[in-house]
Amino acid sequence: MKHFFLTVALIALASIQLVAQQTAPIGPYGRLLANTASQSTATATLTPGQMAGNIHVNTNAGAATLTTPSATLLCRLFPFVQGSTSGTVNFSWDWYLVNNGTMTVTLAFGTGVTNVPTGTLTVAAASVKHFVIILTNCGATPAANAAQVISLGTSVF
Repeated sequence: MKHFFLTVALIALASIQLVAQQTAPIGPYGRLLANTASQSTATATLTPGQMAGNIHVNTNAGAATLTTPSATLLCRLFPFVQGSTSGTVNFSWDWYLVNNGTMTVTLAFGTGVTNVPTGTLTVAAASVKHFVIILTNCGATPAANAAQVISLGTSVF
């Protein structure tokens, strides 16, 4: 009888550990929390916090240009990717730009951020554009830090 209860207890413990594991990991670093940021000004430089989540909502009534933070600031969002002697990290996350405004929104880039391959960076009104942000170099020299933004497509709502 002792073995029966011990077996039941071990199965219950294993089940709890299995259920408590994180889903959708991003490499060995855990998962990126889903959060939403928004702004309503025509021309703005996004804060690192506005890029840290998965969704950014634009509610501007006119045309808008949003500039990403610099690659150095984007690297600082994820301290675990910094400090590599080579600097190469290739850490990425999905980012969606939702345009709830009435005109287009154009994405521009801060220092060290590029659009590779060159893609459409304009988001029409009432649509969502899916981007992947890739930190390609987050080394000890901030001037060499680099990030890429890849446009994956647009959905209209």
